[in-house]
Amino acid sequence: MKTMVEAMEVDSIFGYISLGLFLVVIFFVIMIYGFVNISSRIREFGVLESIGLSNFNILKLLFFEIFIITFIAILLATPIASYIAYYYSINPIVIDGISEMYRDYGIVSDEVPFSFDVFTIFWNVMVIFFLNILSIIYPYFYIRSFTPTQASRHV
Repeated sequence: MKTMVEAMEVDSIFGYISLGLFLVVIFFVIMIYGFVNISSRIREFGVLESIGLSNFNILKLLFFEIFIITFIAILLATPIASYIAYYYSINPIVIDGISEMYRDYGIVSDEVPFSFDVFTIFWNVMVIFFLNILSIIYPYFYIRSFTPTQASRHV
């Protein structure tokens, strides 16, 4: 059984690595969206800066925009995803036809297990929220690389 426990620990570690890579991909997708959004509005930020809006106020504007979008997305997605996880924790997915292979490895059930855990859902929501807020840093510094005159003439 020691070999089986070690195999389960390695599988758990690879699960965490996969989750980490998935979160990195999510972060870059969010950041690319933010960058495209900001780079299409450079002229707007140049005009705002030329009429006296400070860099800190531009950062606050970007923060509140992403905060509102993230908050609405989390309010919509969390209940839907929680319901799906809860449903499949009660009614697991059964994969027919591979139970013989599972029996060779000592696994009796051919169900895909789901776990509905409020702490895990809360933790994932907070990570995604943090990644969304973090994704405004690079676009903000990209905007600051332009002078108000350059940004106002940007095409």
